Amino acid sequence: MPALVREISAGIAYDLGAGEGRNAIYLARNGWKVFAVDSDRTAIERLKRSALREGLQDRISITQGDANEFLRRSILPVDLVLLYGLPHCLSGRSFGKLIEWCACVKPGAIVAGSALTAEAGMPSNHMTGRLYLRKAAVYRRQFSRFKELLWQEGEIHESHEPLVGKHVHSAIWFVCRRERNE
Repeated sequence: MPALVREISAGIAYDLGAGEGRNAIYLARNGWKVFAVDSDRTAIERLKRSALREGLQDRISITQGDANEFLRRSILPVDLVLLYGLPHCLSGRSFGKLIEWCACVKPGAIVAGSALTAEAGMPSNHMTGRLYLRKAAVYRRQFSRFKELLWQEGEIHESHEPLVGKHVHSAIWFVCRRERNE
């Protein structure tokens, strides 16, 4: 995140799938106005407490709910859209709506994020909610309308003891820019 935001002036950021708000807090500390959205009530409550503790409640607008529903009502010209960990939580239809919305952000805006991919599969005892794992090539095709600034494919090694031992997820990390109209 630090390298990404050093390259662009602080402005308006949407953190979709914000979770507990690590990225939202970082951006707000660095002058951004952040709109953070997540469907997880517990994560949103933790984000609210963190924003209040750090005195950033005026820089972060926090919404518990569906990212696509939030975007449907959104009218702000956004400079940065964060999708860390969100794409693999969206059905094909919801992900398609998200990509269409991202294609309409103002020219020059950055879209960055990460997603688990289908290459490594998912341990059967992982105990997560519904995930929509897609091949890395599918994500790359979906983001092909943007100027690719960074694209990495790799693995995440983790363990959720005692329920799920050591395991591997395949993943992508990306940073793209909406090109200016010609």
